Amino acid sequence: TNLNLSLQHKKLDQSNMYVAIASAIFVGILGYLFYVLFGVINFLPLISHEVRRVASGNLSDEPFVTKYTNELGQLADGINLMKDSLKDILGNVSDTSGHLFYSVEQLTTVTHETEQSMDQQLSRINLVATAMHEMAATAQEVANNASSTASAAGDANQEAQDGKVVVNK
Repeated sequence: TNLNLSLQHKKLDQSNMYVAIASAIFVGILGYLFYVLFGVINFLPLISHEVRRVASGNLSDEPFVTKYTNELGQLADGINLMKDSLKDILGNVSDTSGHLFYSVEQLTTVTHETEQSMDQQLSRINLVATAMHEMAATAQEVANNASSTASAAGDANQEAQDGKVVVNK
């Protein structure tokens, strides 16, 4: 029975050792899970703060750095990539706005010059119209004078004819 007792103690010690090993593994796994969970819980406010900074327009050159290489690190890399893309887009918008402003200035200058040219043309057309009107009035006056002269010449001719008749009688 001592042998049985000794064998039972050995089995009990072996069972206790298995329980202790299983407990140690369980505690290790639980500790690792708490470590990971604690890291995620501490990292989420940092990510939230960085996203809010980007949303408010702060695209500073400082990259969002993390010690993580897992999904959280990939998320941080994604935020940095988004910031770089937004900077590029805003740079392109700024360049395009500058080109547009320059084009509008040129268009304004050309429009002003065209308006001045049109004003000059209108002034010249008015001068030509005035000159043509004066020429037409002068031509009318010359025609009237020519008509009066012809009438006077006709009258003078008639008078001369009448005078001739009187002299011939």
